[in-house]
Amino acid sequence: MKLSNKFILKQIGKDTMLLPINNDYMSVKNLITLNETSLTIYNLLKEGLAKEDIILKMLEEYDIDKETLSRDVEDVIAKFIALGVLDV
Repeated sequence: MKLSNKFILKQIGKDTMLLPINNDYMSVKNLITLNETSLTIYNLLKEGLAKEDIILKMLEEYDIDKETLSRDVEDVIAKFIALGVLDV
């Protein structure tokens, strides 16, 4: 898996967003707002970490059980794939 080059990460006010790099940038439906968890996952994917490595790294940072975190990471990765943020 690798991040698509079709989006750029931007801080807009208090929000962190992924903006498409094409003529669809004016469409609100194409803007993706990231919460803290999805931003962390995005940044770890950007570093080239695999899903299991992301989970292990996040377990060091967050007070959460591995099963719940694994589900959350899988959900975010699935959404990234569906939105075209992540190429498989």
